[in-house]
Amino acid sequence: ELALLSWNIHILPAPYGWLFQTKTRAKLIVEKLKQFTYYDVILFQEVFDNKIRNFLFEELKYLYPFQIEPVDMDKFFKINNGLWALSRIPISLVDEIQFSQAIGWDWFSLKGAKLYQIQKNNQKFYIINTHLQADNGYKYTLVRKSQYTEIQHTLIEPNLESSLPLI
Repeated sequence: ELALLSWNIHILPAPYGWLFQTKTRAKLIVEKLKQFTYYDVILFQEVFDNKIRNFLFEELKYLYPFQIEPVDMDKFFKINNGLWALSRIPISLVDEIQFSQAIGWDWFSLKGAKLYQIQKNNQKFYIINTHLQADNGYKYTLVRKSQYTEIQHTLIEPNLESSLPLI
C-alpha cells in the first residue's frame, strides 16, 4: 500500500508568480499538508520558483525529509521543469527526460517527466511525475500525444523491471 498525492500547485516564477500571490498560496499549501499527514510521496507540478520551493521544504521536511528537486537553468529564457517530489521514505531518481515538443508558454520550461523509485515494506515501486503540454485545442492534443509516446519509449520501456508496479 502506497499513499500518493499529485498536485499542480501553480507556483510560477516572477513576475507571473506575483500575480498569483505565490507566497500566500505557499503558506496555505503548508497548512493543508500539515493536516493530511498520511501521504508517503507527494509529486508536485509547476513548482518553478526556487525560493518558494525552499520555503515549502523547510516547513515540511519534518514530515517529508526526502526530496528530488527540479534542476534550475542558467539560461534567462528557460526555467526548470517544475517537477518536485517530497517523500517520507527514501526516493531515488532513476531517469528523466525533456520533451522534444512544447509550444506556447510551455516552451519556456524544460517540460518533461521524471521516473522515481521507492521502496516501502520491501516492495519497490516506480512512479512517474510529469506535466504535459498545457491548454486545449487540436495542436496541443497532438503535442501531448507525442509527450506520452516519449514517456513510454524513453522512460518506461528501457528502465522498468516488468514485475514492479508503475504509477
